[in-house]
Amino acid sequence: MPIIGSNFTEFKLARNEFPPKKKIKVGQVKSDVRVTNVKQQEVKVPGIEKALVFSFEFVVDYGLEEPKKSKLGEIKISGNIIYVTELGKQDKILKDWKKSKKIDADVMKEIISAVLEISQIEALYFARKVLLPPPVPLPRIKFKDKGQNYIG
Repeated sequence: MPIIGSNFTEFKLARNEFPPKKKIKVGQVKSDVRVTNVKQQEVKVPGIEKALVFSFEFVVDYGLEEPKKSKLGEIKISGNIIYVTELGKQDKILKDWKKSKKIDADVMKEIISAVLEISQIEALYFARKVLLPPPVPLPRIKFKDKGQNYIG
């Protein structure tokens, strides 16, 4: 796998307060991943000269159905993914980024997957700390009614 590391640079958490008797209804929880920058950097890993550093933002937005145009809160996580490939491919990725702010789909798939893997866990942890709903669906246990399967 060409991803050799990651780190977080910033966490922002916000939970908006509403008057105690105000009726609120949580709407859709939306998450978004954005690559904000790509740069090349020397790395101190045997056999590897340079790597690409993809800066990212992972944002979870808690919209409300009631009151309209309000939100319950937001979680924003910023960080970096360190990606290694041959130098020629790194140069092409950098050139494309500088020209059009676009990244090859295969590379983008790996970067987004890595961002989601590390960020969703942190977002889940922080959501609990500021009393926001989980940003990803959690497993639910369903018990069957014992009377349905009874033979006798």
